[in-house]
Amino acid sequence: MLARAALTSIRRGVGCRAVAAVRLPSAASANALFAVAPAAPRRWAASTTQEEVAENPVNVEEWTLDQEIVAKDVAANKKWLDMSARLEELRKAGDQAGLKAAIIDAFALLEEVGPTRSPHQCAVLLALERAQIDLNLGELDAAAEQAASAVQQLDACTGAARDPVRLAEARELSAFIDVARGNGDAAEATFRDLLKWIDVGSSKEMPMVRVAAKNMRRTVSTGLGEALVLKSETSGDKRVECREALDHIVDALSQHVDEGDFANGKRTLRCAYKAFMGLSDAKQAAATCD
Repeated sequence: MLARAALTSIRRGVGCRAVAAVRLPSAASANALFAVAPAAPRRWAASTTQEEVAENPVNVEEWTLDQEIVAKDVAANKKWLDMSARLEELRKAGDQAGLKAAIIDAFALLEEVGPTRSPHQCAVLLALERAQIDLNLGELDAAAEQAASAVQQLDACTGAARDPVRLAEARELSAFIDVARGNGDAAEATFRDLLKWIDVGSSKEMPMVRVAAKNMRRTVSTGLGEALVLKSETSGDKRVECREALDHIVDALSQHVDEGDFANGKRTLRCAYKAFMGLSDAKQAAATCD
């Protein structure tokens, strides 16, 4: 109720109509705006970005198995199952430092057994989770490096290996890292490009991609609002950025509230407060806090 009241207050403050919410499953976790990391182990079935051919244990001429290859596959699978259980346990415990150490070990395991005996898109998913953890820990340069690595790998995929949703998620995380680093221009450009893809480009994709794209819209809108407010802090006339930021914030907050995503709702309200302060509207800023 408090979130809906705040949304009503903001709408009155900016003088706009309600934005229809898209009723889709939330893409964000309770602890972070971007939720690739918690979902990673359940999404290891995607196409690999590695162009390597796996060893075939079957001798098709004699219909026999190469037991050495089978043993390697079984051993690698066991190691990844153990690693997955370790990562999941650390996620549940909320141990960011321990999780980061485990991901470093997972990268080492990937190097040891090779991409063909590892979960598909393993390097990308580990890089994204590492980037999220580095962002949570305030290690922004390391976070940016990991996110850029994931974007580069995904962007290089073609054909059946192409994953437009994963690429969009990686770019979104990279843009939020830019916001945290104070790079408003880069973040704004990425968020605008993502909104264009969500509204236009994704319409050419498969239905599941279109659904995922619409589900991303609310977090991308929050991100664009944050980027614009960040830019307004060094702008000669901050009113332009702050007004546009509020347009995107109302769009995002409407959907956050409708989805019951209170963590993102609070984050968006904090951004709304900054935008109203940028417009020198202390009364509306106070109403937003209330």
